[in-house]
Amino acid sequence: MIRIPSTDIPENSYSLVFLHGLGDEGNGWTFLKNSFYAHNITNINFIFPDAPQSPLSLNFDLDITSWYDLKSIENVFFDEDVNGILNSINFLISLINSEIRNFNVKPENIFIGGFSQGCALSILTNLLLNFKIGGVIALSGYIPIINTIWDILEIKRIKFLNYLKNYQLNLNLQQHLFSNTTSANNPINTNNNTTTPTPTPTDTNTPANAPTLTNNINNNNDSTSFDSNDINTYPFMESDQQIKSILKNYSNRFNLNNNQLFQLLSIPIKRPFDYALPSSDESNNSNKNNSNNPHLLNLLIQNFNTPIFLAHGKKDNAIKFKLSKRSNFILKEDFKLPIVNYSVYKNLNHSANDQEINDIIQFVKLLTTNQ
Repeated sequence: MIRIPSTDIPENSYSLVFLHGLGDEGNGWTFLKNSFYAHNITNINFIFPDAPQSPLSLNFDLDITSWYDLKSIENVFFDEDVNGILNSINFLISLINSEIRNFNVKPENIFIGGFSQGCALSILTNLLLNFKIGGVIALSGYIPIINTIWDILEIKRIKFLNYLKNYQLNLNLQQHLFSNTTSANNPINTNNNTTTPTPTPTDTNTPANAPTLTNNINNNNDSTSFDSNDINTYPFMESDQQIKSILKNYSNRFNLNNNQLFQLLSIPIKRPFDYALPSSDESNNSNKNNSNNPHLLNLLIQNFNTPIFLAHGKKDNAIKFKLSKRSNFILKEDFKLPIVNYSVYKNLNHSANDQEINDIIQFVKLLTTNQ
């Protein structure tokens, strides 16, 4: 793995963790540093990890650098390597946590990104990660194991709901959630600028006293499904303390009462679906992607409002261009993510060009300037 530190002072630094594509290595993308430096952007730590050498079905089981197994390039969804993808997501999360723990980078100052397989992992990590980051750069990829992602979000919903049930009892939910932070002289803040709590890297595994999850999840078509009984071992699952903080902030942000929170979390996830809590004066023609309204996915996906730069070349002969259109639709219409910047490059194949790199830089520059 290559890590190129920022030349700026640490407290002003950002980090970009960028994953290469199939058969490549981290060194193949270090040119990004020079591209950013050419635009006088020197406050970014660049992290370019290397995928392991693994037997690849597409390569007659010969070893090649890959983040997960791939059976077919013509149908990338055939017999998907669910466990391999989840393991690589765990690895990416460990790199994010390393930036927080070892280099004191704020979570909201961390960008993740990747090309091809690396793109796929970045998008999925953004959907599952249990704390907010700064942004996602997704180049020439696609969204795999989509059914598994819906299953995991359903398990998260059940876990959040069980948390409410276990701690609600005969107590008022608001009294429990805010018992350590509010009083009669310090009322609940209903400012919409409330943000998701900053995690500690050690607060990623669920404690032993967490509510027991049911195994009532949707059957999926992914060939190798994860073991839902071990789901709490995955670092993207929220701990009880994180759930408490998330519910507190969410209740503040949307001024939700006890019944509304239960109503929001009591709706089983379907795919695709649209289960927002409409405001009393909302018309049938309102924008359902509006992140100013309470929405189940807005509660379960901590990076619901994290900006995504999604890009693809029309002449891509490896990961077909139509797959990027599918990704754009899934993110915007199925997951309801409100900030997806979709860029298409007419003459670009399965690669990157100067225009795309310049657009990436402008995307990052805009986000780092606004903070």
